[in-house]
Amino acid sequence: MGSGASESGVLRTRFFHWDLPHPIFIASGPLSDRRRTIEKMIEAGAAGVVTKTIAPSADPRRCRCRRSGDLLLNRDGYSRRTLADWEVDLDALRGQPIIANVVADTPDELAMVCRKVVAAGAEILELGLSCPTLEDEDPICCVPEKLRDFCIAARRAVDVPIVVKLLIATSAGMNREMVRVVREAGADGLSLADTLPSLFLEPSGAHVLGGPGGASGGFLKPLVLKAIYDVQEEAGDRMEFMGIGGVMTAEDAVDYIRAGCSIVQICTLVMNENYHAIAPLVQRLEQLVPPGMTALDIKNTAAPVVAEGH
Repeated sequence: MGSGASESGVLRTRFFHWDLPHPIFIASGPLSDRRRTIEKMIEAGAAGVVTKTIAPSADPRRCRCRRSGDLLLNRDGYSRRTLADWEVDLDALRGQPIIANVVADTPDELAMVCRKVVAAGAEILELGLSCPTLEDEDPICCVPEKLRDFCIAARRAVDVPIVVKLLIATSAGMNREMVRVVREAGADGLSLADTLPSLFLEPSGAHVLGGPGGASGGFLKPLVLKAIYDVQEEAGDRMEFMGIGGVMTAEDAVDYIRAGCSIVQICTLVMNENYHAIAPLVQRLEQLVPPGMTALDIKNTAAPVVAEGH
């Protein structure tokens, strides 16, 4: 049990078949691209980790990030490690709460990756169909027909829980349409949300990091909370939620739990402050649960306040 684990049981949560000491996971990203760093995050107190995006081939692009306050722009791409490398690591991590984030260029390739990582020991999958860092391409999740085909292929390939990671739109209708497609394709949960497509410029006007990337940070949380509220009815009671985006404090994590999330993923906070930030976050989260209650008691207890006359 990591140093940040809650031993009182106040933060215990369930995610599919997993009984977890608390809901804080490390999100897919630079912190989860190899077994040793994954183990380090758990030792530091994370309840679990989502792997870096595993693709059929290693991504040769170098990890490039830019920080500005709590804002992070990254062009990290997919994992720079091969599928065979990941099969070895997942086998070594077998039995631990590790979610494999997977992607591919075609539905058939995605089905192949899903089968291989599940055979290697992955018990839950997160389909990374939202990556906004590929130049001149819309993420798969933004094209309903593609989203459906990829989700169906993964569902037919494996019988473990499948969570689909999505971008959020400012349109509630677009968010609901993505969730409808995912639900009808047989997925079991949603990860909301991925980084937003963005562009940073140097003062000279030159593109930072060579072009567009994904932006994350505190600004994301209210946008994601709104999207979660928008899609809950479409998702129904069966689908699990993982909240991602703008979790810089324990108070932010509580907001996601109250909005209905079983798991809260963090990345930018740890990228900015290193893995020592995990244990204090978990400890503070425990303090925020009202006396006599647990994290499960406060889950899905928030409702937006609607002003009179609206």
